[in-house]
Amino acid sequence: MPLVLRLAVVAVILLAFAIQMVGGLNPDVSWLLTVGERMLAGQHLYIDIYELNPPMSALLYLPFVALAQALGAPAEPIMVAAVLLLAVLALAIGTAILRRGELVSNTSTWWLIASVALTILPGQNFGEREHIAVILLLPALAVSALRNTGRAPAFAHMVIAGLAAGLVMTIKPHFALPILLVALYSAFRARSWRAIFNPEHVLAGLVLIAYWLAVWVWFPSFFSTMLPLASTAYLADRASLVSLVFGLPLVPIWLILAGLVLLYRREMISGPNGQYIAAALGFFLAYLVQGKGFVYHLLPTQLLLGLVFAQCFVDRNAQGRGKAIPIALAVCLLAAPGIHAIQGNSLRNEALDVLASLGPGLKIANLTSQLEIASPLHRDLDGTLVNSDHACGLRLVPSGSELPPLILLSCERWWRWKPMSEAA
Repeated sequence: MPLVLRLAVVAVILLAFAIQMVGGLNPDVSWLLTVGERMLAGQHLYIDIYELNPPMSALLYLPFVALAQALGAPAEPIMVAAVLLLAVLALAIGTAILRRGELVSNTSTWWLIASVALTILPGQNFGEREHIAVILLLPALAVSALRNTGRAPAFAHMVIAGLAAGLVMTIKPHFALPILLVALYSAFRARSWRAIFNPEHVLAGLVLIAYWLAVWVWFPSFFSTMLPLASTAYLADRASLVSLVFGLPLVPIWLILAGLVLLYRREMISGPNGQYIAAALGFFLAYLVQGKGFVYHLLPTQLLLGLVFAQCFVDRNAQGRGKAIPIALAVCLLAAPGIHAIQGNSLRNEALDVLASLGPGLKIANLTSQLEIASPLHRDLDGTLVNSDHACGLRLVPSGSELPPLILLSCERWWRWKPMSEAA
């Protein structure tokens, strides 16, 4: 790889880190870091801590919290750095697999485009479970593309791909859909159903089975307490199909798809692009199955389709002396959503300005259904969120506890400070 492009990739990674440090983490990641800190302090998931998601949502971030505590550092930069490192490792492994099958025409530009898509494009959704799932899936997508050339992957690559794909399915059950669609696409290309039962798919299935057996043993309260609650209160709360398919967040995705079909019909199924598009459609099905309409549920689809479009654009236009122009244009378009994240969350910034003068050590109780009201606000204030869950005041304050002044966060753009004696 030319030195200029190597420096560009390093600059991309550093910029991605800076964006997250300045703009701040999103509420979900911040809450799950708090969950990890509580677990390491001796609290029990689904007993002392209310979390609607399966245990891997919390366990995924636990190593970052443990490492931060061992180093005596905040968890946020450790988490960001770890996800960036994971992205680089997954990209390196995936690229090595693709080069084995001669599926990458220009490794240097591929590294640059892919690194921007994986580290900067996520923006305010950086570190979400969807973001980590896409990163972990890269080796499996590369192995699938390699098998379509008739070549077998190295044993180590096959094992890595299988273990990572299995981990992806433990994060959310819906994430089996992108793996299934990639397997079906490979079977169609190979004209054989045997492609579905490749060793990496079998290994991924074994990982998933082992995970749920472990959940049954170590987290029985998830099945007895949290799963019925989630089924009643969370799963039943769905957006309409029309809004899920034609809502405003879908506009960029439909535009990218239209551009691929109109401009790059051949390129979109060549090399590994077919696998990426199949995975993107699988993640879109997962978005529909979840039915919430959350923007971060669309991140994997946007990321993978954007990566394919940008790479197709660069491969076709980055020729001759002016090749730097289309490369720079592709990088800027991919980075735009992430650059926007530098401004941070306006509501959190407003609340931080109001409450910072009260000093550290605040106890914050979120009485709303919105996680972003109190998280990562309580971490920015060096305070404590006293809720057993992320919001709604569920099991709000333990009985008999002595608490310093409490911040009651009520409706959006309104908060009030009360002494604990009055708040009780």
